[in-house]
Amino acid sequence: MVTVGNEPTFTRRRISEPDPVPLAFAFDSNPAGPEHLVTVVSWTDVAQQTLRDLSQHLAGLERRQSLPVEGLRGRLEVHDPGNLRLDRRLGLWAARPWILWTSCDPATAARHVGDAVTGWATDDMIGSDASVRDTARRLRHLASDGGLVNAARRKARVFAWERTRSGTTICAATNREGYADLADFAARCLEGEELLPGCGPMRRVAGGRLDSNQAELMTEPLVVGANSFSVVVRLQVLSYPGRATPIVTLDLSRRLWTRRLKGASARELICYAQPDGSTAALRFSFQRQRSDTNGQLVHTYRPGDDFAPIARHYGLELPMTAEDIVTRGHALGGCRLLVPNVPGVGERSGAKRGVPDLDKMTAFRHAAELLAPVGLRAWRGLVNVPTGRQVVKDRNERWRDRDEAHEQAYQEWQETAKRDLSDCYAGAHHVVVGYHPSLYEDAKRVQDL
Repeated sequence: MVTVGNEPTFTRRRISEPDPVPLAFAFDSNPAGPEHLVTVVSWTDVAQQTLRDLSQHLAGLERRQSLPVEGLRGRLEVHDPGNLRLDRRLGLWAARPWILWTSCDPATAARHVGDAVTGWATDDMIGSDASVRDTARRLRHLASDGGLVNAARRKARVFAWERTRSGTTICAATNREGYADLADFAARCLEGEELLPGCGPMRRVAGGRLDSNQAELMTEPLVVGANSFSVVVRLQVLSYPGRATPIVTLDLSRRLWTRRLKGASARELICYAQPDGSTAALRFSFQRQRSDTNGQLVHTYRPGDDFAPIARHYGLELPMTAEDIVTRGHALGGCRLLVPNVPGVGERSGAKRGVPDLDKMTAFRHAAELLAPVGLRAWRGLVNVPTGRQVVKDRNERWRDRDEAHEQAYQEWQETAKRDLSDCYAGAHHVVVGYHPSLYEDAKRVQDL
């Protein structure tokens, strides 16, 4: 495009476009590369069997009950500050009895888990059932005698990968948990760092699955007008056919927060606690329950059993209802409580869930600077590939032949697009229009806008 006087004029000419820049990081396979230290805490055979027997006993009662593992999850969240991944089932019904992965040393990690289980057995396993009381007593004895859990250090070489005969990467024998370890390794490098100017340091969220290939970080809550949200950064480890090593992708989105419960469409809500002086975000839940209001059954929320340990640890008032947490939690001193705004639960929000490309590139560049010293570099593995397929026609937007019935909708879309650009980029932006030659007229219309 060239400018004649004050009027822009399109000039059609072929130019050499650079290759696209994916928001991803690559590395060179190196068995002697960075070392990621992980402590794996697991039940002993005696402790695991004891809890399994209690679970079967509770399930066989006339009024069926479940093992109260939700409260134990909350205790483990606050007792172990180095928690990397906490198995949602706590290793009780899995093939391997792993409870959690942590960055603490084995002795400290075992003590943290023992303290959490002792408090759980004392406070949550109460009632008139003799089997429950006996199990609680046995767990406390196992914790005091050192027979409750095993804790072992695992040294993961996160850049040590092997390949199949076809050249596709696979986990090496010395790197069996490579996908999860690589995601955690990258997240720990970004934890506490500011990726977006003015948004504060990133808080790491402990994963809920030991076999997941991603890790998550989030910012402090940001308030824009009547809307509140945090920017979420997800690091995901992906492999591709024929590629010898995985890549680590970086994805940004917004997590909207609500300050009013409008409904209860979701059975469970995953909420977050952000303690002061910490670079972690702790998870707790809202559970849906039925209640009778004026003779009519309605669904409401109550804090899950995993919330009370967090509240006690950080000196928050108890009891707190779900309504208390939603309306006042964001302003609590010492530990903010944030409830996500999901459809059918929170009030209608004018904020978008996406992140502007300008912010994505800013965060990616900062992340690249932080990850470069450990051997992760921006991936340049994508190239433009010519295709013989037909171009998609205006995606049914009716821009080519607008009639009176669609003119008003078009005008509304035009005003919304202008307003969104101004809000997202604060009035300072460049719009780059890429178009197929067959869409030249549409490109001219975009330029006019």
